[in-house]
Order: sequence, then C-alpha cells, then structure tokens
Amino acid sequence: MNLSAAAKLAVLLCAVIASACSFRDSWLIRSAFYPEVVESNAPGVQREGLDSVDDNAYGALLLRHVAEDGAVNYAALKADEAQLDRVLASYAAVEVSALSSEAELALLINAYNAFTLKLMLGYPQVRSIQDIPAARRWKDQRWQLAGRRWSLDAIEHQWIRAQHRQPLIHFGLVCASRGCPPLRREPYRARALRAQLQDQARRFFARESNLRWNAERQTLSVSELIDWFRDDFRGGGGPGAELRFVLGYAPPAIASEAQANIDSVRLAYLPYDWQLNGSWRQP
Repeated sequence: MNLSAAAKLAVLLCAVIASACSFRDSWLIRSAFYPEVVESNAPGVQREGLDSVDDNAYGALLLRHVAEDGAVNYAALKADEAQLDRVLASYAAVEVSALSSEAELALLINAYNAFTLKLMLGYPQVRSIQDIPAARRWKDQRWQLAGRRWSLDAIEHQWIRAQHRQPLIHFGLVCASRGCPPLRREPYRARALRAQLQDQARRFFARESNLRWNAERQTLSVSELIDWFRDDFRGGGGPGAELRFVLGYAPPAIASEAQANIDSVRLAYLPYDWQLNGSWRQP
C-alpha cells in the first residue's frame, strides 16, 4: 500500500513522539486531548462569608432518586424534573460573592452535579453522556450561576479548578458515568466539605474498576481520572506525587503493601467507563 506524503509525515511524527516519550506523556497528546493544566502552587480562594446555602430541596431529590452506591434512577427523576428545575433556579439566585470559600466550593460542586442531571434528563434513554451531541454537552453555555451563563467545562476548569485548587474536588464532580465517583445522597456543605470529599475518594478507590494492585508486577492500576488530572494530584510535588496521593485513599491493605515498595511501584491506567451511572427503567 502506497502512503501519501501527508501520511508518511504523520507516521514520522508519531515515531518521533513515541521515541521521545511515552504516548501518555507526549506534550502534543496531552495539550490536544487532556484537560488544561492549572498551576497548583498558587493559593486558592480564601474568603470569609456565609457558610450555608438552602439545599434542602436538592437533598430531598438525591435521597429519592439516588441509591446507596450512587446509581441514579433517571426515570423517576424525570418525573420529578419540576423539583430539579426549582433547585437550579435557587442556585442561580445565590449571591456567590457573599459565601465563604468553602460554601462557594460546595455550591459549585452541587450545581455542577445538578446541572449534569438536568442535561441527562433532556435525552431520555441515552446510555452515555458521550452520546449527547458535543455542542450540547460540556461546552454548552446554558447554566446560570452568579449572574452569567456557564458551560460545565467552564465551571469545572475555569472556576473550580483554577480558583479553589483542591484535588479532592475530582471525587465530588459527577459526569453521569460509571467511571465517575458515586453521586452522594446528600448535598456538599461547607462545614463537612473536606470530610465528604475524603470519603468520596475512599469510596472511589474501593471500587476494583478504579484501583487494582498486582503485587507480582508491583503495578498499581488506577482510573484514567488520575492521569487526566495528574498535575492536580501532584500538587506541585513532581512526578510520582500522584501515586502517594492515591495511596492516601486506597484500601488499607493495598496502601500498606504498595507503600512498603513505593520506589518500585509502577502506575498503570484503567479505561474510563462512560456508561450511564444509573438506569432509565421505570421505578
């Protein structure tokens, strides 16, 4: 088979990239397909203010339609969509600048997850968020907060990651997929926020689909989430710091064995499961 000049150039470029570094570490690959890097050595938002938001309606919805394992009953939630709309309207009306930094972060995580639930309800029977047209998914500026419209991407990367600089947030944000952390059956709240997120991290790594240890090969296989946001998890600590972060929340038996041989432990990545984190079956 004859290759065109463009194809030959592409093959050569791939060979150069592969010889220079691993596929996942390639600057070209990471800049094109991975989330933007947020400088982790800058301070996050630190502000005094109100430490609570009225989230009782959202909490009631979660209790009614989310199982203990985080699975969402989308059919039942669809029948309760008017209540979800009232929750979104109440979040849009919050004066964010009056909140403490912890209350702001709790609000943003709750709002992101509630917006995602609303997004999914617009596509009944969909099996994955990735089946929704790209223009209507993460980059659609349709979500009202703090007097302007945001996309889900902007809330996550430009607001939450850029301003709060807290790696644990990745275990609170739920993109309606099985590979995501489980959706909690309660809202995030300022006074309990860190404990809630730490619990989320432990629940996330307790799932074999997100963390596996192979003692013979000294390999810790983790969710691709850790690779996507490796710089967030490193916290300025350099290569390998994400492994220490993971071990801080891994099941104790795995953490103990891997920690004892940490210099020889290799990280591998498990495919992200984009299947819907629930069901459209009628209750």
